[in-house]
Amino acid sequence: MQKTKKPVLEESVFFGYDALKPSFRRGETVKVDEIAIILKDIRGKFDLVLEGHEALKSYMDRRYEALDRKIDKNTFLIGALNDKIDNVRTELCGEIQEVRSELGGKIDGVAADLAAHRKDTEAHRAAYRVREETPGEDGGA
Repeated sequence: MQKTKKPVLEESVFFGYDALKPSFRRGETVKVDEIAIILKDIRGKFDLVLEGHEALKSYMDRRYEALDRKIDKNTFLIGALNDKIDNVRTELCGEIQEVRSELGGKIDGVAADLAAHRKDTEAHRAAYRVREETPGEDGGA
């Protein structure tokens, strides 16, 4: 039984280079052309990675600008809403003062009427006397 030598690499193709080529199997020296092919393939893959990074950076910049515009718009709208709230607060404070003074005048009028009624009642105390009747005293009705 003869043992077969397995390649060290799991995949038979590594960076576009065949790992089962005799130069890798028998320990022969790698030729300059083979190294150039490997380096060219690596360089191409790095170029793809850099291109992907550039595309991501461009996308992120566009999203950042859009987000910045939205933040500016929302800041403006919040400022306008804040101004409206301040105006409504000022109007409501004025209306509350008007209602207080109006109600205060009415309460003073009711108090004056009550005081006059009380004086009148006290002046005619005997005529306005309240009597309480107990049940059964009115003749059995």
